[in-house]
Amino acid sequence: QNTEDEKNKEDFENVLICGQYQILSTKNISDAYISGDSSKLNEEDKKTLEVASDVLKEIIDENMSDYEKEKAIYEWICENIGHDESGTVAVPDASASVDRPIGVLQSNKAVCVGYATTFRLLANMVNIDCMIMHDTSASHSWNLVRLDDNRWYIVDCYMDADNMAPLYSNFNMDSLEAQTTHDWQKGLYPEANGIQYNYMLNNLEKANDPIEALKIIKKCKEDGKNLAYIELKNDKKEVNMQTMMYITDGIYEREDDDYEYTSVDVNKRDDKVIVSYYHIVYDYEDYDEDVDPEYIDSIDYEKIDELLNDIFGPVVNHMDDELYKEYNEYIDDINM
Repeated sequence: QNTEDEKNKEDFENVLICGQYQILSTKNISDAYISGDSSKLNEEDKKTLEVASDVLKEIIDENMSDYEKEKAIYEWICENIGHDESGTVAVPDASASVDRPIGVLQSNKAVCVGYATTFRLLANMVNIDCMIMHDTSASHSWNLVRLDDNRWYIVDCYMDADNMAPLYSNFNMDSLEAQTTHDWQKGLYPEANGIQYNYMLNNLEKANDPIEALKIIKKCKEDGKNLAYIELKNDKKEVNMQTMMYITDGIYEREDDDYEYTSVDVNKRDDKVIVSYYHIVYDYEDYDEDVDPEYIDSIDYEKIDELLNDIFGPVVNHMDDELYKEYNEYIDDINM
């Protein structure tokens, strides 16, 4: 019998996403796995238990810590489950149900609900406390997991799978980091404030200034490393922020948007300035940020342009001359 807390938890977990994908409880399946008694499960749930158990046999060792188990589950899902574009919700063939673990594990395709429910099921089966979060518009879902430090972490397998973003980009985030890309009703879920297993905080490289940060990015690109987090010295926060905006625009101007997507974002975090770099072969998205005139004289444009040319090649004109002229006229009208 569920406690009142469990009932309340299910109330905010079991919602309809995008008006068509229903988040359903899988607690009966994980409980059956833990107890070893599947006699009360229906045929579909028994099949779900069977295929989920096969995955755990492949990736989980009983000597692993909760974090090691969670990481293994996350990696397996991101590396083996692709995005479903068909919009299929549920058909008589359960393997086509891309929003439920049975369909996800049999078809290796999922929508965000399928990623979230499958991650939750596998985590719960190995006794890791895990729930599903969703955004305020009920258009996306992801996970919240509690590890052996008794702290919560946010994980979004959907965002890191199928080449949407580099592996670990949305892995074990705290609320402060996650809120830059995700939005949810504050107070509805436990606060994600874990530090011990926070991927970003545990993989920070140090840089004295944006020039040094750009050299770290150069090394990443040369080594084929597609994800890096860099902590800038905080004695010149605003100059660093504005300089990184210039660098971000400079990268866009030098890349072929048909083939590569490089993101360089900078955020203030408590007393830190954090630069996030990732690179994938993907369509490029425009970053339209202007440098505050107050900081123009503080930015070493020549040195930055020299390094940008060295790393990414010369500036690429992404518009023909006529379109570029129209764009500039449009920007001028906005700024008048």
